[in-house]
Amino acid sequence: MSRRENLKKEQPSLNHREIISKMSEEWNKLPTTQKEPYVKQAEKDKIRFETEMKAYLKNVQATYSEPKKDKKSAAPASNGKSKKNSKKKESSEEEDDDEEEDAYEMEEEEGDDDDDDNSD
Repeated sequence: MSRRENLKKEQPSLNHREIISKMSEEWNKLPTTQKEPYVKQAEKDKIRFETEMKAYLKNVQATYSEPKKDKKSAAPASNGKSKKNSKKKESSEEEDDDEEEDAYEMEEEEGDDDDDDNSD
């Protein structure tokens, strides 16, 4: 069982912040010899993280830096509509997205208000 779980059982009245403060005090009082295994494990984890992150970033970079296809060969066949019409369509789609985001935000705000009413 972790120290946090033990502390919670020992003193159930403590909130999260108080538990963290208490654990911090205990850690700072520990002698270096008792901290050593944890510090070594943290160093190993840091090296592992850095190695894995380099591999991940290399993979992501390789994925997104592949050469792009030629625009002319990748362009869809013309359907007779002008570029002006396609720009209007893009603008309309952006407006629709904005409206959806506004509606979602309003729903979230209404949900937040409901939570406030129940907490009294």
